[in-house]
Amino acid sequence: MAQVASPSSSASPLTVAAAASLIKATVTGANPLLLPTANPPGWAAVVSNLSPTYFDVKYTSPDGGKSVDFALVVPNPPPPGPNGSQSAPPGSHSLYQVDDTTLATSQRFLVWNEPGTWSEPSVVAAVPYFISTTGLTDAESWAIANSSSK
Repeated sequence: MAQVASPSSSASPLTVAAAASLIKATVTGANPLLLPTANPPGWAAVVSNLSPTYFDVKYTSPDGGKSVDFALVVPNPPPPGPNGSQSAPPGSHSLYQVDDTTLATSQRFLVWNEPGTWSEPSVVAAVPYFISTTGLTDAESWAIANSSSK
């Protein structure tokens, strides 16, 4: 996702805990406000697009080889590539995509609507979330996505 600076964005990397505090203090128009809690130790976070109703936080491994982009946003992701796949996990209103199923750590994303309230105009009583991972396996990506909590 593109990072657009705003007055409440972090221009330089923060700790994961500091990023969570900044987001929780600013985003007041979404309930529930979710953030992943399973980020590995030592990862840094950069917050952007921060407002009372939106945020984007990018978590990056110390070596820069792995990243997780987590956002409260109405996403518009690209279609999968020729070796990609899309699925709708059972029992949810979500979309899961793997860009290249032949690569174990291919970019993948999950889009879902979390039941709740959002102060932006919406046709659904839900909060839209997006998570994208790069350099992580399917299991690692799901572990971080499943750790999203208040």
